[in-house]
Amino acid sequence: MQEQAVRAGLDSDETALRRAIEFDPLTAAALDLDAIDAMVDGLLGANAECLPDPE
Repeated sequence: MQEQAVRAGLDSDETALRRAIEFDPLTAAALDLDAIDAMVDGLLGANAECLPDPE
């Protein structure tokens, strides 16, 4: 899962990032898919200035 998340970040692939986080066992045990999406939205928003612009 961590490798998928890193690859998604390097490729600026938000869909792959979401999928990797959804498959993380600890995240899936604690949050439903809507909450995971909200968490990813928050993380991407909070770190937007550090992330490359998706093209």
